Amino acid sequence: MKQTTTSLKAFVFSSAMLASAGAFALPALQIGIEDGTYDMASEDSVTSATAFTLYALADTGIVDAGLFDFRLSIAVTPKLSTPTDLGSIVVNGITIDITDDMTYGTPPVEAVSSSTDLPGHGIYDTYYYEVDFSFDTGNKATPYNVQDDPDGFALYGGSGDYLYYNAFDFDVSGFTGTGLHFDLYALDFDLKKPIVAFAPFSHDGSYNRREVPEPASLALFGIAIAGLLVFRRRSA
Repeated sequence: MKQTTTSLKAFVFSSAMLASAGAFALPALQIGIEDGTYDMASEDSVTSATAFTLYALADTGIVDAGLFDFRLSIAVTPKLSTPTDLGSIVVNGITIDITDDMTYGTPPVEAVSSSTDLPGHGIYDTYYYEVDFSFDTGNKATPYNVQDDPDGFALYGGSGDYLYYNAFDFDVSGFTGTGLHFDLYALDFDLKKPIVAFAPFSHDGSYNRREVPEPASLALFGIAIAGLLVFRRRSA
């Protein structure tokens, strides 16, 4: 019976994805970031803002099939292998302590072997936190490719094709680490390999903390500028 159910799920999912692929020619899952930019080197939608909205985007086929659970992974970058106090972040009002509230390894947390993990893509193994969520089919966005325009999110205007979205409001002002990486995936734990789809690694996201100059560095810079002004006056 389980084999029949699994086969039926696979058929329904494949049919839905073929239909939606023809409509959008977009990945089934993407991550966009408000006011984000696209980093060609890392192939991520990126931001350095301490408060931002991340959009989990899904085509209608993968959601309307009604077969899967969805998760957003928040991972510490660069890779971290020992518990470290890196402050905290707030996601949709929930405080997450870095790394106390996290798991070390590669998502999903239920994976029993590396063959059932999300591919590492240079991010994992590290400390990560998973957020379970569902797409509200009332939340619709105009289709766009985050690789072309990571800040291209716009509400659906009521005509033509659309995507589903889920918004995550981040406050990372309390985070003292270097960066965070975001992955989005769909899961079915009736399958041997539960991750059935994920945002391509060219369509995921990152937060990179903007470095603030140390007071001593600013003082040295000020001395250098003052010296340059004195030199110019004497030369004149």
